Amino acid sequence: MASTSVRFTDLGMASPIWSSLVTMIQSKHLSDRLSELLDIDTKYVNSPVFTVRNTTLAKFVKKARTSIQKASLSTSSLRQIALLLVLRTLFAFRRWAFGFGWRLRGRVAYELLFDYSIGIRGYEREIHRDSDSRDIVFLLYLNSTESVEGGLLQLHQLKKGGHLKPQPDPADCILHLAIEPKAGTLVAFQNTANSYHSVRRILGENTQRHFLYGGFTRLRGRSDSFRGQSHLATDWTLYN
Repeated sequence: MASTSVRFTDLGMASPIWSSLVTMIQSKHLSDRLSELLDIDTKYVNSPVFTVRNTTLAKFVKKARTSIQKASLSTSSLRQIALLLVLRTLFAFRRWAFGFGWRLRGRVAYELLFDYSIGIRGYEREIHRDSDSRDIVFLLYLNSTESVEGGLLQLHQLKKGGHLKPQPDPADCILHLAIEPKAGTLVAFQNTANSYHSVRRILGENTQRHFLYGGFTRLRGRSDSFRGQSHLATDWTLYN
């Protein structure tokens, strides 16, 4: 997997259970099922998915990222940092070229971005929508947090007269639904101009909220639902 942290990649390689989970997430069955449940035109979700997992470039990117991520920035040499920046630039260009090529053919190309995260005491997310390039968002909870306070996924509606923007004023929003994390629960939704969500602050001293987070992200362009709205770019560097 090119689109995740080194530690998660190592975990997937070391554990058959984690490896099978990753295979499930990357399967066409999941994308087909999500497009069916969300009533999304399958011509988008079934478009080409960008990947460089088995290329020489991907191997060099992983090697450089491993050397940086497994050491503190202060102990990383300027040569290591420069190499990583160069490889990221090459990676970004390859992604752009792939997306542009399919755009010329009238099709949307995606990269499936996801990672493993742990929320601890103090973790929260403000009310927001995802980046312009992301069409489908999903979260897979790996443990349950029913007995602790906080950590709930909250879905919001914009009040009448509220302003559509990537991070709206909380006073302009109404809580529509709160979802308690439960092990094995998959939450998915289409990312639109008003698909606002947040995470309630975790207050438990020893609480850990384990989950996978990601989505199908366009390599070029933005969804039609964001026309006339403020831009919110994808931070690709979080994933490679």
